[in-house]
Amino acid sequence: MRVLHTSDWHLGKTLRGRSRTDEFEKVLLEILDIAIRERADVVLVTGDIFDSVAPSAEAERLFYQGFLAPGRGKEDGRAPDPASVGKDETLLGDEKAL
Repeated sequence: MRVLHTSDWHLGKTLRGRSRTDEFEKVLLEILDIAIRERADVVLVTGDIFDSVAPSAEAERLFYQGFLAPGRGKEDGRAPDPASVGKDETLLGDEKAL
């Protein structure tokens, strides 16, 4: 199994009140491109994907469009599945599941 390990994305974090959405989009695309190029089976995020336990809609959009939506290698099975271990995630819809 090939694992791409990353940590602490903190999607949704602002810097002095300024949005970092463009920056986050570029980094997520780069991570996905690396994962596809290196043929990773999973992207493991051992930290916080979101900056808050109640992420903004924009932060959720960044993650779900980048990793869970069809496209960007998903249709041919090349894109890896995400896995998360962090205190601010409830990706499975159940806090007890993490």
